[in-house]
Amino acid sequence: SSNGLEDLVQSLSSVNSVGFWSGPHLHECNELLRSFVELNEELWKIIGPDGVLGHSYFFDAGWCESPTQMFKQKCDDSGVDLSDLETEFMNKIFCSPIDPHNLTTRAYRQYGGGSILPRLLIQNLVSKNVLIDQGKSPRSYSVAEEFNISIKMKDAFWQGFWDQYSYAILPQLADTLNAFAIEEGRTGDLLQHLESISNSFVEQHNVLESQRRTLRPPSALGAAREWRVE
Repeated sequence: SSNGLEDLVQSLSSVNSVGFWSGPHLHECNELLRSFVELNEELWKIIGPDGVLGHSYFFDAGWCESPTQMFKQKCDDSGVDLSDLETEFMNKIFCSPIDPHNLTTRAYRQYGGGSILPRLLIQNLVSKNVLIDQGKSPRSYSVAEEFNISIKMKDAFWQGFWDQYSYAILPQLADTLNAFAIEEGRTGDLLQHLESISNSFVEQHNVLESQRRTLRPPSALGAAREWRVE
């Protein structure tokens, strides 16, 4: 549909139980999600409505490690013991669009954290060197680099998203093309779209290059005359 991307983003946001589909990630993969909408337009041309991917194919994407596990490891490495409340607060920061280098009351309020920053909690985190007081007015804090899991979360997001794409979506596409007996000559720009999507993943997290999986058309000769993922 013409508003397919908006529908997809809304659906993903509604299942944001652990912060995987949080604001920053939806923003970062906006163009990639748009590519999936364009992929569906190609599938609609080739097969019809029965061939398109539904948004549920994205719901099972998840981190190999949860943000809580990542942050706990950072704390263990630094020998810092945080309360459950302090850990929960930090996870809320990491799973929101708040810049970990610029935590302010305004940003906290804007992204649903609350009307004001919990001052006592902030003071405790500053005393444990997890947060750094920037000494500015109005008050601004940054997450100390040794506790900042933003980069690790980003890499884990793309890995988890890639796993869902390569081990669920690509095989489903192969099954669909086989079920409808679609020959390579009838696929239009489908394979180019899939190559572009794979490249977009690699641009975000270059480790994925070594994990590349591709939808292969049926061989011209031989018994295995079917679409497959390699």
